[in-house]
Amino acid sequence: TLDHFTAWSGSRRRDRQDVISETFALEFTLDEFSAENLGLFFASSADAIDYAQAGGSQGSTSITAILGQSNKLSHRSITSSTFTASDGTNSLIEGTDYEVDYELGLVTFLKTSTLVTASEAIDITYDYGTIDGERFYPGSLTGVQELDSFYIAVIGNQGEVHEWTGVKATIRANGPMSIGDSDWSSLPFRIEILASTSNTQPYGTYTVYR
Repeated sequence: TLDHFTAWSGSRRRDRQDVISETFALEFTLDEFSAENLGLFFASSADAIDYAQAGGSQGSTSITAILGQSNKLSHRSITSSTFTASDGTNSLIEGTDYEVDYELGLVTFLKTSTLVTASEAIDITYDYGTIDGERFYPGSLTGVQELDSFYIAVIGNQGEVHEWTGVKATIRANGPMSIGDSDWSSLPFRIEILASTSNTQPYGTYTVYR
């Protein structure tokens, strides 16, 4: 708003406000981590980039032991029964010398191990399974992400339905992404409705059904 003042007996008194700009926005949170939603959140391709790992076997390869910290393997979805680790002389024992997160492909050499020393070269072998998914490049889409049309429907806490339809809006991430295994994961967004000069209702229509 723009305030208008009138001088009156040595003081300025506000006697009018003019609206010089309007902003209509909606903030919401999604708990569906689909490729489309993640693409919008990361300002990356909505189609994402397909990522795949074909199953196979990892022959003997050497990694440098970092005691007490996770060492990332070249693959994920490791077959637990096939994993072996050796210092070249002794076979290492899981739970005594190392631990493995088979799903993520992480191996941790334990500080309590009597065989593994810091920065020692450890030979490992394993088989791994097939995985697929999407890979994103956050920020690869520059500028504002604009929607050509939108439809939003939400059920209120008294059972009423809020419905907003329009033809022009922008969408962007609105805070940090939350990822958890005990609570709902969430993607916060903000939509700002833009005026459409070709529409008789420039900001669309908002309807409440009771």
